[in-house]
Amino acid sequence: MAQKRRIEVERPPAPPAPPAEEDQDIGWGQWFRQVYAKYWYVLLCLFGTSMFFLTVRGTIPDLATALLTAALVAAEIFVYWRLWGQK
Repeated sequence: MAQKRRIEVERPPAPPAPPAEEDQDIGWGQWFRQVYAKYWYVLLCLFGTSMFFLTVRGTIPDLATALLTAALVAAEIFVYWRLWGQK
């Protein structure tokens, strides 16, 4: 019975992956500001904006509610950009 030929190709080893930004060794204070506090700020902004909208929507007209909510979101984005946007 005939044997099958088997061709083996040697593959070069894969280059090591560069370390992710979070994997780099940084101090706890810098990690707290760059990674941990950023996520809590976003959650606080989402909660605060929704509570503001739900509280104000029945007391003032709809257009004023929309404008105030848009101004609040713009202020939150500006603060986020000032704290974490510049690198």
